[in-house]
Amino acid sequence: MGRDKAGLDLGDRTLLERTVAIVAGRAPRVLLACGPAARYRELGPELVLDRSPDAGPLAGLEAALARLAEGEGREGWLLVLACDMPRARGEVFDLLLERARARRADACLLATGAGLEPLYAVYHTRCLPAVRAALAAGERRMVSFHAGFGPLAVATLAAAELPPALGGEGCARNLNTPRELAEERGERP
Repeated sequence: MGRDKAGLDLGDRTLLERTVAIVAGRAPRVLLACGPAARYRELGPELVLDRSPDAGPLAGLEAALARLAEGEGREGWLLVLACDMPRARGEVFDLLLERARARRADACLLATGAGLEPLYAVYHTRCLPAVRAALAAGERRMVSFHAGFGPLAVATLAAAELPPALGGEGCARNLNTPRELAEERGERP
């Protein structure tokens, strides 16, 4: 895209504002993984900073899981959503959590025809040791900790299983190019 996608306008709000609203509608607490430096403070969510330099979204996942796990015996579910998915729906998180609990999984990711969407997923704090081990081993891919770094159960929810009202495959559409942004805005690219 050539610039920070979070601040791109799409109608009445930025992509990041839309994402925060979706998560806030489903979670009692919103954590915003903002990289190694505090940014987006004006949006109001609690900021979490990467502890591993240049580790990308996996470092953000580690920081958010660590914050969620802070305190005596605190653990729970983290809803993760990338800011570049303007068609995302909060109701999908309900289904991801339902699937994770039914399968006794530590994580549940949305799966589309293009593959897994690790940034449209739910992760339990039980994933934290495996995420940290993957980072320590130099891994950077969001799915790198699923195997080989701890005994984790990972479930998936196929976008094809979603009710039509939730948009199916389209709910996970990523905006990665100016052309895709223009199309999403209804403009001629």
